[in-house]
This record gives sequence, C-alpha cells and structure tokens, in this order.
Amino acid sequence: MTAVADGWEVAPGGSASFLTYFNGFPASYWSRWTPHAQVRLEVDLSSDEARVQVHASDALGTPRRLGDAATPEDGAVVRTLRLTGLGDGGWFWFDVENVGAAPLVVRGARWRVPPAARPSAPVSVAITTFDRVEDCLRVLGQIGRDQRLRDRLRRVVVVDQGTRPVASSPRFAEVAAELGDLLRVVRQANLGGSGGFARGLTEARADGAERVVLLDDDVALPTGTLSRMIALSDHADRPLLVGGQMLDMSHPTVLHAFTETVDRRTVMPALDVGGRRRHDFAAQPLATTAWMHRRGRAEYNGWWACLIPGDAVDRVGLPLPFFIKWDDTEMALRAGSAGVPTVTLPGAGIWHVAWGEKDDLVGWQAYFYERNRLVTALLHYGRTTWRSALLYSVAVDLKHALAMQYSALDLRVAAAEAVLAGPRDLATSLPTALGAVRSRAKAYADARYDLPPSPQGSAAPRDGSVATGAAGTLLALLRGTLRRPRASGGSRTVYLTHAQATWRVLATLDDAVVENADGTAAARLRRDAGTRRELLGRSLRARVRLLRRHGALSRAYRSGLARLASTDSWNDIFENAKD
Repeated sequence: MTAVADGWEVAPGGSASFLTYFNGFPASYWSRWTPHAQVRLEVDLSSDEARVQVHASDALGTPRRLGDAATPEDGAVVRTLRLTGLGDGGWFWFDVENVGAAPLVVRGARWRVPPAARPSAPVSVAITTFDRVEDCLRVLGQIGRDQRLRDRLRRVVVVDQGTRPVASSPRFAEVAAELGDLLRVVRQANLGGSGGFARGLTEARADGAERVVLLDDDVALPTGTLSRMIALSDHADRPLLVGGQMLDMSHPTVLHAFTETVDRRTVMPALDVGGRRRHDFAAQPLATTAWMHRRGRAEYNGWWACLIPGDAVDRVGLPLPFFIKWDDTEMALRAGSAGVPTVTLPGAGIWHVAWGEKDDLVGWQAYFYERNRLVTALLHYGRTTWRSALLYSVAVDLKHALAMQYSALDLRVAAAEAVLAGPRDLATSLPTALGAVRSRAKAYADARYDLPPSPQGSAAPRDGSVATGAAGTLLALLRGTLRRPRASGGSRTVYLTHAQATWRVLATLDDAVVENADGTAAARLRRDAGTRRELLGRSLRARVRLLRRHGALSRAYRSGLARLASTDSWNDIFENAKD
C-alpha cells in the first residue's frame, strides 16, 4: 500500500489492512459509552474490482470476520455493523484486496453512527501558552485549516501568559484571519497551567460553550483528532471527560500511554492493568498488540488534549490553583467521584514532547509535583494510602540525596512543609510561586546549568560501580549513605549525559558534571555530607509530621476545596494578577 495524492494505492493482486491506530474503529468504547447499537462503514474506492472484508476483535485481540467480503458498487462499499458482543474490548476494521489488473486507490472511509438524540452542545477550544509563540500559532493554524472542526466550534480561546505575546508575531495576522471571529486572545500574568486552563474554562463558558477542549500550545494535531473526541462526547449517554492519547513528537510511532490511573500505593501515575509505556507501533502494530484491544480504564487524562463538559465544572468546580502538575489528575478524580468519568479515546492522538526529554522531577517543577501530589492524596485517599505515599516520598528524597541533587531534595522538603501549612496559601501564592521556587533552587549548584556540555562527550564511570537490580540498588544505598566524600583532589570529575545520570550512578560518585535533558548545558554536582544530613533530617521531620497530622490536614483541605475551585476564587486570582 502506497500513499498517493487522493488516498492509498493498492497494487494489482495486493491487499491492505486498515487495522491501524488512526484508521481502526474503537468499537468497544462506542458500545460502552453511547446508546448506539450499530455503526455504518462507508468505503470509497476508485474501482469495483476489489473485495472489502470487515473484521472485529475481542478484548484479547483475537480477530474474526464479520460476514463475507463485499464487492463495491460504483466504487462504494457500505456495511452496517452491530455494536454488540464486544464485552471488555474490541476494534472494527476492514481489509481491501485488489482483484483487478490496474492499481486500486482507497479514496476514503468513514465510520458513521446515527444522529445524536439531542442537539450538540456548543464546544470551544482553550489553549494556554507561555513563550511558545510559533508553536501556538502552528496549533492555531492546524485548527484553522480543519474545516470540519471549525464548523463545530464556538470559540478558540488563547490564554497568553508569556513575556512575548502571541499577537506580536508577524504570522499572527495570517492565522487570525483564517480563524476570524472564532479566535479570542486573553493576556494575563503567568499563573501556570492551572491558571491558564482555569481562565480558558471560565472565558469559554461565559461565552456560551457547554464543553471546552483544553489543549497544549506545543502539540502536533492530526486532522480529525479533536472531532473524534467531540463526536464521542456528542453521542455519550452521560457527561464524560474525553481525552486524547499522547504520541512522542521525537519518535512519532511511539505511544506514551494507552490509559493512565493513579497507583494507590505511591500516589503516582500508573497504567491500566496490562498496559505498557512507550509502545512503538513500528515494532509492534495494533494487529499484534493484544492488550491494546482491551478497553482501557482511565482515571484521568493529561490536558495536552482533554474535553471538559460543563456538567463537570458545575458539579466539582474548576482546577485547583496548583500552578502546574497534578491539576488535571486531581480534577478528574473529583469529576469521577461526582459521576463524570474519564475516557481516553484510542485513535484520538496528538504528538507532544515526551516527558523523558524534560527535567520535570529534578528541576524547579519538583516542588509543584510533590506538593500537589500530597494535596491530591489528602483529598482523595485514606490514611493507609497516605502512609504508603509518604514512605515513597522518603525513598525518593533519599535517592536525590545520594545523587547529589540537593536542589530537588530541598524543593521537595519545602513542598512537604507547604502542605503542612494548610490550603490557605495555595491561591494567594499562585502569582509568585514560580519565582520563589526558582530562586530557591538556584541556591544549589546542581540547579545552575551554566556550564557547557563536555566537549569530549560524556562517559559513564569505568570502575564497574554502576549498580543494577535489587542487590545493586541496596549496595548503592549502603555505599552512598555510609561512605564519606573523598578528600579534595582525591576524586575525578565524571561527565554524564542526562540519560546516564541515574541516581544509582551518581550515588557512587563525589563529583560529576551532568548535562540537561536537551544536551545544551551542564551543571556540577558535588557530594556534601553536611547538606545531605541537614536536608534528609528536614525531610524525615516533615514526613513524620505529615503522618501524624493526616486527619486534621485531610479535613482542612477537603473543607477548603469548594472555595479554592470556585469561579469566584479564580476571578479574585485573575483580578489580582493582571498582566
């Protein structure tokens, strides 16, 4: 099968399967979340000399034929398929065989369901951007060129929190002209992702939108992705948070995750049962990926692409003022408890920079990640989960201490101390939180990427000290905890790439220069026994206090939740933080 200008060409005697991520129909999702009992497949071909065979799979990925192969009439094949017997999973797809002597072109295909029983509620898109001017304009251009999507939208709201306004770009006029009255740009101070998306939700709903698609500013948006999310929401028999799946922009065939949940032991992101991270369709296509035929159970979806129904906002309010990290997860958990579940829809994919290419858990974002993770645990889980979440926190703190990542450790301890202070400062500190956190981190050399990357290239230690496996991990812990730093001049500096600088490697060193995730700069890490003892002492004291005060803290955060997530509270934040 070869891509041509008007579709896909199949050579004489050849065949092609359309069981692919973007072409297959995730039938079990439509069976589970809509009242429809059937779907119609329409295939448009350049010739009648073809056979079209429709297939279905079950939750185990086992395929079966749905009836006999069909022969086109005037280049068209139409089949009506029943959305029954799908159980816990299953896809529909079709294969095409060219039985003629000339090339056959598959000009298009559509999966259609009956019209929705009720009028479709208005939909808007809300994009939050911070100094990604060209990326944001690219996304706006993709929306503007998708006529089917544009016809469904009431507004495209861009919440611009950057120092370089999107409207200042020479390309802005062209993009704005293409979108016309759909586009509205709102300027405000940088309130992070939660502040940007809360503003987008507020503005869109005030403008009459009953559903809002939250969208990152730096995604690559395939035609049809947002329309598929909106379509499932149109036809669902209840309000749903409908999310798109994330593919790796640097490795376009790699899917970040199918569906995500929260691990009750650690209160960390986890995969649905049987799922895999970073699945590469180039190595294992959908046809041979059995677990991907099972309908996923999602507890939340990242706001790289997620439709939020107005019913969810009415029932649980807006995001919490978290600045960044866990705002999407926490709000989805709230919505799920209020009867608005999350569905992460296969085939509704966007490309985004993968998390592995960022320093999210080591840089300044470590503060927000830990604070917001703990607040989420207090709001949604009980004491047993709280104990295990704190134990996990201590383990992570110890790894940072062994890895000489004192800035991350200090920020994580500060985050725990902020949780102890209660919910009052979450909203009031939002406009100043980023500056304070970055300033705090810069007090440590490991957070100052002011060195050039190694001109000779980076190399892992050659002394065989890199620990692997359970025994190696224990050895690294013991050596890193008990060993004192070597005397000045007694150790050599080791240069490491970001990928090489795992905590197990760093725990064996006293002096390392580590590159950042994109390899453009480096920071120096040096072992400091005094700093390590002081920070670990603070960490343990804070975690013990958090454990002892679980009941009081949980009550305080839960009682303050409604106010913190309210439109009135957010309007106060917006008013006090005007750009």
